[in-house]
Amino acid sequence: RQDSARHTNLLGAITKAAGAGDYGSRDEEARQEFLFRELQSTRPLIPRGLVLDEEAQADLDTFRALAMIPRESLGAYVITMAGQPSDVLAVLLLQRECGIAVPLRVVPLFETIDDLDRCAATMRDALALPLYRAFVASRGHWQEIMLGYSDSNKDGGYLTSSWDL
Repeated sequence: RQDSARHTNLLGAITKAAGAGDYGSRDEEARQEFLFRELQSTRPLIPRGLVLDEEAQADLDTFRALAMIPRESLGAYVITMAGQPSDVLAVLLLQRECGIAVPLRVVPLFETIDDLDRCAATMRDALALPLYRAFVASRGHWQEIMLGYSDSNKDGGYLTSSWDL
């Protein structure tokens, strides 16, 4: 379980080191195009000898640790503060880059009022992407999502949060 912003920051650090610009500064369309290209590529994205800041290194180490844990010991990978299709694609790419042979289920957690309002459109857009639709199909055509009450309650208050949920 990790915040989508941490994935964005990690990919930004990786793309800067690889000479591919700053992933984090791209708009959603450019992020999706980049992720789609990278997910289809057979070359590694992460440069050898990559030096990251402490937070990004911890996030990269988490994905690498997941690759070493027996698959039957793991469940889903939850993306907190999810809000865009690129959030789920980023986790697919990071899993692949870190050697997770059988990707974990990717479960976006929609938590803010804005994210709750957009979650149906976000998932519709993600599932419209052939690459992501194929990933979901490989999981029996099931897509889990989570809806967050506590953050939406803090964000919009009890009534708005309850209504949006």
